[in-house]
Amino acid sequence: MSSQSVVFNNGQQAHVTTETSKIFLWNRRSVKVALLNNSSYNAVQYLEGQVMGRISATGKVIPLRSWATDGSQNPCGILIGTTLIDAGEEASVFLCDDGDVSSSRLIFQGPDTLDTPVGGIQLRDQLKRLGVKVIDSVEMTGFDNA
Repeated sequence: MSSQSVVFNNGQQAHVTTETSKIFLWNRRSVKVALLNNSSYNAVQYLEGQVMGRISATGKVIPLRSWATDGSQNPCGILIGTTLIDAGEEASVFLCDDGDVSSSRLIFQGPDTLDTPVGGIQLRDQLKRLGVKVIDSVEMTGFDNA
């Protein structure tokens, strides 16, 4: 999915940047997950590429939190499609649980990165065990292709 942002517009000239990079690069397999839970008091928009974890007791998915102890500290997939969920609501979503994904487009909650260790194993390696191959790619859609 592409997005555009206006870098400069003086009424006569405009410089628009179009972002066309992909999250899911090759051989994506998805699974429909029962429920994504928004337990907050505000509507939340979950962005495509969010790394998700599953709460062991309920089976519901939430954004991965490496500091959690409820099961959501382990990745169960990458969110496919952006989803807006109202306060206290749940929604069915699709997760990528196998295939090649771009490392630069993955979204983590808080300070987590691919190199964050959980139970002595980096999240990058946990995703690989799941079947998600993280590809370090060079972004070539920038204005100066740098």
